[in-house]
Amino acid sequence: MQASIVSDNVNIEHIVPFYQPIFNLDTGAAVRYECLARLLDENQTVHLPNDFLYLVERKKFTAAMTKRMLEMSTNFFSPKQMRWSINMFAADLSDVKILRDMTSLCLDIDKGLCGIELSYDSVKDNLPALKNFIKQIPNLHISVDDVDECTDKLHAIIASGIDAIKLKGSLVRNFASTGSSKKVIECVRHYCDEYAVNLIAEHIEDQQTLEAVKSANIKYGQGFYLSSPQTTV
Repeated sequence: MQASIVSDNVNIEHIVPFYQPIFNLDTGAAVRYECLARLLDENQTVHLPNDFLYLVERKKFTAAMTKRMLEMSTNFFSPKQMRWSINMFAADLSDVKILRDMTSLCLDIDKGLCGIELSYDSVKDNLPALKNFIKQIPNLHISVDDVDECTDKLHAIIASGIDAIKLKGSLVRNFASTGSSKKVIECVRHYCDEYAVNLIAEHIEDQQTLEAVKSANIKYGQGFYLSSPQTTV
């Protein structure tokens, strides 16, 4: 729902990253941090993406937002030598300036230290652009999130050289509550195992879901039950 309390004159400079860890569920160790965009208004109230992303897209500020998140996350994590990822828009894959910035950032760092997350919907019909990104920036860690189906398109994405697949929260919740998505999850896991791609369960919000994820032999997880997004790590 679009929140009227967010001004139509959204200021990109007021968008900041909050950091949510992805955990190895076997060891409990944080293996990577997702940098999640939040908007701070004049009262320092924190707004979630649903409150302001529609404005960013309407005003064609997506590239500017990606650049800001990239710069702020780089400045925060570079001294720490920790693994992190920002979310990118579909249009970012074909943005020459963003490609150049990412290439420069990843040129002299360890493979996989910095990364991006792209939604499944944004790449399933845009595989050539994804492959070009992988070719141009081999050091970049790439995750595809919001996966809720197991199709030939998903298999092609996994085979393209990405590093991780993140299962959509609704898929994980359905599996935890009724087991209805078991076959889809097993299929995705099979594809991931075939290409040594990590499989991550998103939106783990309670103990029941965590136990279900572990029972499905999913090694990595993320969600408020494990840790909420924070301003620091």
